[in-house]
Amino acid sequence: MLSRHEPNQRGEFRCRICEDFPVHPTLPVSDDGSGLTFYPKGLSEGDVLAIDINGTAIPAEHMQWNRHDDRAPFCTIAPSDPPFVFGDNYLGVKLIQPAEKVDGDITIERVECLFRADQA
Repeated sequence: MLSRHEPNQRGEFRCRICEDFPVHPTLPVSDDGSGLTFYPKGLSEGDVLAIDINGTAIPAEHMQWNRHDDRAPFCTIAPSDPPFVFGDNYLGVKLIQPAEKVDGDITIERVECLFRADQA
């Protein structure tokens, strides 16, 4: 959970992924490729997040944000080793700048990982 009243506080979500990841991320990130997808409930258009995996910042070009009018936004991260590892991985999310005139916290309740073996 990220509180809009306490910016720069880092939240963490642990997930176990028992796969061998490619050395380089498969780019561009797409809906039909490999990736870790998370769903930040309560995220608004003006919110600015910093994302990391196992403490390593994820550059914008290794992420794809999907924002649709009919459903909540979600983000897919292209996997690679590093920063992903076989076993326990930690998705870190920090609210750098909250959107103006928006109330409520941001929570991540769902994380999915799709790994296509042919991309290893």
